Amino acid sequence: MKRSITAYSLIGMLTALAAVLLIGLAGCSRPTQVTSTWHEHSATGRPYGKILVVGVTDNSNQRRRFENAMASVLESGGSTAWASHTLMPSGQELSRETVGKVVESTDADAVLVTRLVSHEVTGEEVDARTGVKTNPQGQKAYNFFRYDYDEYEEAAYLIIKNTVKLTTDIYETGQGELVYSLETTTFEKESGFEIIDEATHALGDRLRQDRVVR
Repeated sequence: MKRSITAYSLIGMLTALAAVLLIGLAGCSRPTQVTSTWHEHSATGRPYGKILVVGVTDNSNQRRRFENAMASVLESGGSTAWASHTLMPSGQELSRETVGKVVESTDADAVLVTRLVSHEVTGEEVDARTGVKTNPQGQKAYNFFRYDYDEYEEAAYLIIKNTVKLTTDIYETGQGELVYSLETTTFEKESGFEIIDEATHALGDRLRQDRVVR
């Protein structure tokens, strides 16, 4: 369907667009939430500068993505960090003994261990809507307020959103003592990449804020 936009219809379109943008902003997910706890045997060797990153999950792809992203965040602050999957044989079980051997080979002074606590999946339906676009085969614009355009329909679709809670423990390698813990919750993310990116940056910020790492 081809039509011409008048000054009034253009103003209406701009008003509708502004409303859509406001709705989009209002629907943005909540910022990632981080809480932290120091334990009784908090060590005096902090901030730690050599950290082994361990992601505990049966999904090897997610483990690699998380460990690589977390190590990168730690190194951006000046620490040396290792992703455990790069130092262990593929498929090797994560245990105190296997991780301990990696610690010895790297001389890490701390181990960061992250586990999944909960994963909630929700769906948000986006209604079908009508849009407009200029017709490239039409005539040149008459003026700012009037030009040829075509209407098109966007079908309704479902957006899957994930809310994920992680727990992270920091162990000092000397005596293997738990010295510090965090709980991180990312809200309503659409992909695993978004979850990992936001969670690792939030963890890095809090670890540096509390002077656990460099």
